[in-house]
Amino acid sequence: RAEAQVRQLLAVEGLNSRLALWSEIELASYAMIQGRVVEGAQRILAAYGEQEEGGARIIEFAKPLFQAYGRAMVQLHFLQDPEGAVHILDQSLARPEARELPPQEPAFLELAAVYAGAGQPDRARSLLAAFQEAAKAEGELDEDQQAGIKFTEAAIAAGEGSPREAVGLYQEGRALVPKCYLCGLPEIGEAMEAASMPDSAVVAYEGYLEARVLFRSQLDNMRLHRALLGLGRAHEALGQPERAGDYYQWLLELWADADPALAPRVDELRGKLAVVGREQL
Repeated sequence: RAEAQVRQLLAVEGLNSRLALWSEIELASYAMIQGRVVEGAQRILAAYGEQEEGGARIIEFAKPLFQAYGRAMVQLHFLQDPEGAVHILDQSLARPEARELPPQEPAFLELAAVYAGAGQPDRARSLLAAFQEAAKAEGELDEDQQAGIKFTEAAIAAGEGSPREAVGLYQEGRALVPKCYLCGLPEIGEAMEAASMPDSAVVAYEGYLEARVLFRSQLDNMRLHRALLGLGRAHEALGQPERAGDYYQWLLELWADADPALAPRVDELRGKLAVVGREQL
């Protein structure tokens, strides 16, 4: 329903340029949520270009890193290809326009988290250390910067096989940005799963799903499927196959028209439903 309404808004003649930009960003997120990652990438890149031309900065990432971050996240979290994600980031950071960026550029924290999630915590630590040194040289860190550092440290801890430490760091980060109701919750759920705490993981994932937040699609685009899969896994671990099936079915329905590249994951979902004894709808 949201997608249909946004498409109607975009069809309005003479639509305000800022509303048009937000609409494109929303449609990009809806496409990603439904597994149409190619469309989502095309729309978000177009939106980035429009904000540069229109002088309305909504997407805060530095241009040389924006596309690389998005592609690496898709490679890691949708296509389950950590080596591909690392290759994308390595290539991007080797380019002159990326090397010219100040190390305290916030996007470097996001890239560090991707490196950590892709099994390269040492590279993540290097980016984090450079960010902290440069940011501190400019003065006292604000709460967003402190939270970003905590989230990155948490991702590194998770990548190094210390999930309980990661949970604590994510929670410290969330405490620094209390108005960001969704921040870190799927990642906390994943860390709790890794720490063999499926009951706590369910609480974190459900907290993410149940939060009523405007424009949440801009986090859901890369995280909703992770929360749904996590809830399925956690309920399986708790011996609740029917509940697990609810979440696997939900994601399967979302990905009904997913890109061909996601076909192996769709088949995996169907297999999970068979394992929990759920007849596919």
